[in-house]
Amino acid sequence: MVKNFLSKILARDLNGLNIISTYCEDSTTSVSEIKYLKKNKIFLLSLTRKSLKDNKKSNIISVCKFEFIEDVVAKKYRSKRC
Repeated sequence: MVKNFLSKILARDLNGLNIISTYCEDSTTSVSEIKYLKKNKIFLLSLTRKSLKDNKKSNIISVCKFEFIEDVVAKKYRSKRC
């Protein structure tokens, strides 16, 4: 039986930001997995990352939620396509 669970990490200080940064390191995303909910002022970012526990080679999907975002501006980005 596979256990699925949700974990919430809140960044209210520098330590919380460091933990989130560690989890987001080397993760990937696509433009279709980035959403801005203008009415609610929420920015959502879905990331796919490797498991950091026990050297497992499984992928984990994480979602970063940013609240109270007034505006979002898209800039040019470079895509790593093979």
